[in-house]
Amino acid sequence: MMLLIDKESSKNLYTQLYEGLKQQILSGELPTGFILPATRKMAQEYELSRNTVITAYRQLEVEGYIYSTQGSGFYVESLPPQPCEQQENEKIEPAKKERAPHYDFRYGGIDRNIYRNRAFRHSLNNALADRENCSSLLYEAPEGLLILRQQLCQYLKRFRGVRCHPEQVIITSGHHHSLSLIAQFLPPQEYEFAMENPGYRGTRDVFSHQGYAMHYIPIGPQGIELSPLRRLPPSLISITPSHQFPMGSVLPIKKRLQLLELAAMGGHYILEDDYDSELRYEEQPIPSLQSIDTAGRTFYLGTFSKTTAPDIRLAYIVVPPNLSFHFSETYPFYTSPVSSLLQLTLADFMERGEYEKQVNALRNDFRKKHAFIRQYLEAHFPQTVRICGGGGGMHFVLEIDTACTEEEIINRFRQNEVGVYSLKPYWANPDDSPQNQVLIGYGAIPLNRLPVNVEALGETLNDLENA
Repeated sequence: MMLLIDKESSKNLYTQLYEGLKQQILSGELPTGFILPATRKMAQEYELSRNTVITAYRQLEVEGYIYSTQGSGFYVESLPPQPCEQQENEKIEPAKKERAPHYDFRYGGIDRNIYRNRAFRHSLNNALADRENCSSLLYEAPEGLLILRQQLCQYLKRFRGVRCHPEQVIITSGHHHSLSLIAQFLPPQEYEFAMENPGYRGTRDVFSHQGYAMHYIPIGPQGIELSPLRRLPPSLISITPSHQFPMGSVLPIKKRLQLLELAAMGGHYILEDDYDSELRYEEQPIPSLQSIDTAGRTFYLGTFSKTTAPDIRLAYIVVPPNLSFHFSETYPFYTSPVSSLLQLTLADFMERGEYEKQVNALRNDFRKKHAFIRQYLEAHFPQTVRICGGGGGMHFVLEIDTACTEEEIINRFRQNEVGVYSLKPYWANPDDSPQNQVLIGYGAIPLNRLPVNVEALGETLNDLENA
């Protein structure tokens, strides 16, 4: 056994001895059962203090590399075989990440950077000052900060018609967290689950992984079909009534009232995912389903991701008034997973009217983008393409008159450095996805770059037209 101990090194002697012995044990140079030299002998051999050797041996023993036998010494423990190390000249190649296309129409991003917004940073500084003045820092209530829940109630009543009290609002760390909480309180032993088809894959994943019996309900030009819902046992019904995702239809008032009646009679609860309804361009934002629900059957789910930044990871649930989620009784150790600093920032941002300004600015930008793309496509490809679900949000579905398959369409765009995206992930059965439809997102494209991106989109559409 030979160890290299460098007394000129900045690394202390104990660490050098400990690491040297550990490496020899892991490499097999010191085999199972090998007895280490006595501490006094090891100290003499390497000109170390005995305390240094004892400390290194004890650390190895605590970590399970060696064991001691009283009066006998320290022995190498039996360990599982270690994977072979890479040869020194063999480079580990990092996983290759697909490069984003130069003209990218990916859904979900925002080009207006909230972190450059002076008003938002002012709110953040106010939140920091609030935390600085606290004599002690505690875990926050599971429902989230009262001040943010109060601001949300005022905002939602004014802009979405939602009628609620702060006690009904739960602040969550994103849409998936919102859904997971609902699943905990309305479990698969008591309810089944139904959702639009096609629909948001994240919703489908949460409830299928929780073990719910799943029902996929077709959508038509006016949103979800109601007939299949009438045959269901008590279920959670997830819908996007104000801007169906991904197809973009709007559920008309007659069907909304029929759905609410159906839910009340069938013992269902509705999960209203109102993910981007503030972003309407051709009419005023559509009142929420919750605002006309007199029977208390609707969970209203919202998010700040589409109006501030995707990485904010802050969302909320408005619980039906006849339900109360007793966190402290059911989960006595559950606390809010959302940073109080972030909650205070958004509460201040809303209280000073700056959040409303942010939403208005986004709506204005997106309205211009939406109009530019639509006018270009209608002018240049009136017979070739059809926009499905325009009029709001940050995306639309483009239907192309072509004999090419979806894969061929997407590949043709990629060859020209244009990113358009498949609808297959949103269908319960991917094979049901129409072959001539692709998803187009424009939220992350800066307005001044949009003409270049749209020209690139048009060049590929010309190729497909002439194919």
